[in-house]
Amino acid sequence: MHLIQDQKASSNEASKEYLRDNGRIICWGVGGKRGKKYRCGTEVDDPEIIGKVKELISEAEKRIKDHVLNGSWIMRCESELENIEKNIEMLRGKYNDSIIYVIKGVIERIKNYVDKNLIRFWSKAHDEIIKTIKYSDVMVRKTRTGITVIIKGDHVRLTVQEINSSIIVRISFHGIKSAKIHVQDIWGIDMTPEQLGFETSDMGMASNKLMMSTTHLWQLILGLLLFHGDSSIKVSALSVKPNKTEIVWKMRTLSYHWREALQIAKDLAKEEIVRYLLSFILGDGYVSSKHREIRLIIAASDIKPWEEILEKLNYNSPEKIMWSIDDKTSSSNVIRIRFNSTNAILLSKIIVSKTPSIMADMLTILNTEKWNNIIKMANMNINRKIRQVRLYGINFSIFIKKGKILLVKRFKELQKAKNTINILRSILNEKVMHIQKWGNTYALVIPISEIIGNDIFQELKPQILNIICKRYEKSRNKKELVKAILSLAPMEINSCGQNNSGKL
Repeated sequence: MHLIQDQKASSNEASKEYLRDNGRIICWGVGGKRGKKYRCGTEVDDPEIIGKVKELISEAEKRIKDHVLNGSWIMRCESELENIEKNIEMLRGKYNDSIIYVIKGVIERIKNYVDKNLIRFWSKAHDEIIKTIKYSDVMVRKTRTGITVIIKGDHVRLTVQEINSSIIVRISFHGIKSAKIHVQDIWGIDMTPEQLGFETSDMGMASNKLMMSTTHLWQLILGLLLFHGDSSIKVSALSVKPNKTEIVWKMRTLSYHWREALQIAKDLAKEEIVRYLLSFILGDGYVSSKHREIRLIIAASDIKPWEEILEKLNYNSPEKIMWSIDDKTSSSNVIRIRFNSTNAILLSKIIVSKTPSIMADMLTILNTEKWNNIIKMANMNINRKIRQVRLYGINFSIFIKKGKILLVKRFKELQKAKNTINILRSILNEKVMHIQKWGNTYALVIPISEIIGNDIFQELKPQILNIICKRYEKSRNKKELVKAILSLAPMEINSCGQNNSGKL
């Protein structure tokens, strides 16, 4: 193998020994676009790249030996299917036997696919994985976040990606058969809002049909039931994580065509928006009952139609639900919309109240984690008393950003915000307050640091300190709260149980 020329330093020679022993080459990958096969180009002669390749392949090999070759992922899949099948019995007596028959039929077809297709394919792919890692040529590609290593076999393809500080290991299957599944409609109502939520979040287009890849069995089953009619399924890959291996399922609808789901969704009736939102959250959302938070992950280019969709939420809620855009989003192409604390609880309550009972029961028997967390939050009580202070007769919420304490009053209409700020400017310094766009509202913002010298601060100080202290126990960012308390009461060491070290 000609990785490094003879005149290169001996250290370079040592770097390539790992791959030279097996008589294969390491090269820059080329092709892979417009139908062209991915193949070897020129050989890599950079010892630093070769060393990194060695690390990535070593990590992939370790994960595969620990979590792939023993077949534990197949047994876990079979066990999960058995548990879902048992849970289906909870529906007896509430729904017709014909509905239960259809749901159990979907489970049986997936089980048959695992037995007849996946296990048979795995019996020949098992040994090939080891041979591929040891003897096949290694192709490398540079990306913005690191490098990608690809090793191809006849039936498997190993991809190892370095993304920032994480390593992603994936084994793609080639030649595994798909299975066609026909599913009858079990819903009895129009499920367009739920379908659109799936389409907007986790579904893409394949030959003008809908296609979805997922590592979640519940999502595969729910997708087959929502997009009833004819579909095809197959296992396309394995996602090999440090502690377990997950099956990557691919579903393709044969009875439904791709459509501009988001544009259709923004025109849904007000009472249908909540159902759409739940379905989207199940795909591209994050739900934490512990931290009382719901996040939506959307494309930055989609923010305008999403503002229209979220504006309709308040027609379904007795109290105004407010949201904000996460300013910590790392990618300029992605926006995270956050519902925090009371707003997350309010949103959970209306989601549970508007979700059709058959959909709620399906999510329960499928043991969907996000749905379980939404249920927990919907059962929480709302306590606004510890969140707000009054400044000249106006209720302000307390926000902390980067250790700085902000008084924030949010308005739906810009003119109301302007009227309020004009009143306060006659009392306080004009420079200490401003109006800014805050999610779907206009926020009047007053930094506490700017009014410390004002007499009103001495009245607000114990109230604000009390609010921050009560948040401390539930907060994930305790350091930020400590910083805020120190800025508010640096001389009051015992505030919130604080000691001289600055820790709470």
